[in-house]
Amino acid sequence: MVLKPTLTVDGKEYEVFSLTFRDGVADSVTIFDKSQNCITYRNEKLTSSYIEENLKLDFSKALRFIGVKEKIASEREKLIAHLDEMHERENQELIELAIDAMEGNAEEPFALNLVDKQRDYKFKQQRLMGLLDAIEEVKAYTEGYYAYGNDAEVEA
Repeated sequence: MVLKPTLTVDGKEYEVFSLTFRDGVADSVTIFDKSQNCITYRNEKLTSSYIEENLKLDFSKALRFIGVKEKIASEREKLIAHLDEMHERENQELIELAIDAMEGNAEEPFALNLVDKQRDYKFKQQRLMGLLDAIEEVKAYTEGYYAYGNDAEVEA
């Protein structure tokens, strides 16, 4: 999926040719109009007064990245699926570890047989609990649980 930025000028959308940033914020955008003229617009929030008014735009409204929301939603779904798969695999290993401990070797004393297996079980159980916490956090974020202020528009 190619993420193409577009700039809306006077109700018309143009594909962005060049995009520059200053301190992590879009500073200028260059487009080609219908006549193939190269025009550079500046972010009105960062621009000095020496730029013509018709070349200043509010990039928060005019600059869009087509496909970004879809890409983010797709990647979140992949992450959740991967974490769920890991959880299933780790849970199965934990069950196998518990069964192995209960079917211990009869030749060893019972307590000695369980010490190492109990330690391994506890470590695996802690890992599984951490994985469950991670899954819950990702799902909560995806569903908008942590949305504040401008982040209230979280789409999964």
